[in-house]
Amino acid sequence: ATQTPPSSEKPSFLYIGNTHGNEPLGRQHLSYLAEELCSRAGDPSDEEADAILSRGAVHMIFTINPDGFDLHRRGNANRVDINRNFPDPILRNGDLNRTGTEEVETVALMDYVDLLGDSLIGASALHEGALVVNYPFDGEPSGSNWNRVPNPTPDDKLFRYLAQTYVDQQPEMLSKEFPTGMIQGSVWYPVYGGWQDFFYLRDNVYTTTIEQNEEKWPAENEIEALWNQHRRSLYAYLNAYIAQGLTIQVEPPSSDELEGEDVVVTMITSEMGRPVRFKSTASDGVHGVHYPVPAGEYALKVEWGEGEAIHRV
Repeated sequence: ATQTPPSSEKPSFLYIGNTHGNEPLGRQHLSYLAEELCSRAGDPSDEEADAILSRGAVHMIFTINPDGFDLHRRGNANRVDINRNFPDPILRNGDLNRTGTEEVETVALMDYVDLLGDSLIGASALHEGALVVNYPFDGEPSGSNWNRVPNPTPDDKLFRYLAQTYVDQQPEMLSKEFPTGMIQGSVWYPVYGGWQDFFYLRDNVYTTTIEQNEEKWPAENEIEALWNQHRRSLYAYLNAYIAQGLTIQVEPPSSDELEGEDVVVTMITSEMGRPVRFKSTASDGVHGVHYPVPAGEYALKVEWGEGEAIHRV
């Protein structure tokens, strides 16, 4: 059956757990989060949950690597690290097309992001092995595995703001190794073939990786304390990405001549969002574009056919 992507007018966010099979804490946290959100849904007096669920949608993949989890190892059943298995923008000179060598888990995640379409504006994978929020770019410009140098995205200011919303909820994230609780990926260590850079560049998804605990596979009696430590941050992220931010509704002039024309929305305010491109169709009508930005004044440009309009909000 044909599956219809969600409306672009309702932003959505995706949490991904258990990318590495021996890092299961995220899958447990997501099961707790899902249970809470379901129990809190539909209660207008619950302002936090209502703000998130009435303005957007939350998607969760509890485990993207079930075989690795069962085998208690990092890679999947084929011993492949899923977070090194995506087409890499640096190693492939910007070519983000599928290579045919992707693992089934990689393809499944690609297909799911495709299904969510323009509604998906943010995603975060939950890992273990450190306590820090990591944001793009992960790759180092020369393709070196050893150079640990800055390679910020054009939206570095936005990524730092989003990471800060997670860090602000738990002082435990401030450490000698990570004094701000966050780090741009290539400064920490270069990663190629990762999901984070791939979906940011291919799909305009503002991706981050949350390392939730220095110890991998924590003991069962530690789970509740770790959930309580990260619970507020997980909600703060949903609030920043979905309940806050700037949503504009674009309705290009009605004209048969503009059917199928490219419409481009550009965030003029520096470092606060990528251009969004979509096709104008009479049947779709209004197209929503959401930027998960903090409160402030922003300038955007909308272009279609031979026309354009600049808005300041």
